[in-house]
Amino acid sequence: MQSFLDQLSPYQFTPEQMAILEVQDDMRRVTNDLALVYAQSYHGYSLLAEHLERSKAALIEQIGQTSSLSEAQAIYDKISGLLISNALPDRLVTPPAVGSTRNLLTRNSVEGENITLLGAFCLIALYQHWEDSWRPRIAKAMACDKNELKSDFWGDVRLLRICVIHKRGVADASVGEKCKQLRWFKSGEPIVIDPPKLKELIVQAQEFAEKIPLLFDPTQPQKL
Repeated sequence: MQSFLDQLSPYQFTPEQMAILEVQDDMRRVTNDLALVYAQSYHGYSLLAEHLERSKAALIEQIGQTSSLSEAQAIYDKISGLLISNALPDRLVTPPAVGSTRNLLTRNSVEGENITLLGAFCLIALYQHWEDSWRPRIAKAMACDKNELKSDFWGDVRLLRICVIHKRGVADASVGEKCKQLRWFKSGEPIVIDPPKLKELIVQAQEFAEKIPLLFDPTQPQKL
């Protein structure tokens, strides 16, 4: 059975309906971009960690033939630190810890800080698109205040974002008790958006996008 909008030709769309379809298209594009950035970065961090492990083993073996293991480790740490420093723009200063082999390996592991930060950045970006772009545009097309647009999914993303930014990435009681769809964390647990959670975020955001045109279908309840 065709939906309400499928029964119309493009020439029959009102400006408000066209605005809704533009939001839908924008949501598809942004969510696809975020998914690709996360997936490619995740893979890149893993490859970097593997490369660092191989380089470390090879160099320590080579230096260790004439030096002690501790001296070889110190030399490798210094070299890796210089490599990272030289890769950054001149105006950026490398934090001292970035140069240590242990820190580099830890940050780029599948459960390291880089993956944690990447997930947090994607969560924040997704919510800001909703709150500052998609939600106001939908509200304008519907001739209502944006705060009248309610969504359990976006409400959950909002609670997670608050904790990521304002609670040092630790879930508070609101996340533990009020989340309705993204019931991932209990109060006091670190908020880590790993690959399965990122995938669920993207899937739910895209499913939401597909429901937006139903707001103009008189046979459907107007709930997002």
